[in-house]
Amino acid sequence: SFDIVLSSDVFEHIPKPYLAHREVYRILKKHGCHIFTAPFSPNQTKDDNRAFVNKENKIINIKTPIYHLDGIRPKKGALVFNVFGQEMLSKLKKIGFRVSVQTLFKPFRGILGNGAIVFIAQKN
Repeated sequence: SFDIVLSSDVFEHIPKPYLAHREVYRILKKHGCHIFTAPFSPNQTKDDNRAFVNKENKIINIKTPIYHLDGIRPKKGALVFNVFGQEMLSKLKKIGFRVSVQTLFKPFRGILGNGAIVFIAQKN
């Protein structure tokens, strides 16, 4: 079991992110935290599901694909499956997390951008 799991802009690239969140919950110690960042639209009620993997293990794009920079695949990038909305917070609570949201801008600590959103999901 772990006290802390850190991830930065990873969960949007996972076809079924809530299965991954459940796994993080499983491996955390009681009161452990998953501290993470992910694309989030606070004014959006539902997650923006952009792609999925079908039964034949083929990626199906629902919307125009978005790719993030990827050091492993620099020419193509990493496909974004989801951009999260308020739905993410309720689904994390159903898994068992207590979730807080921090808006940070601390360039000297590597937190760049205009109000980077950091999620702290604590196991109850």
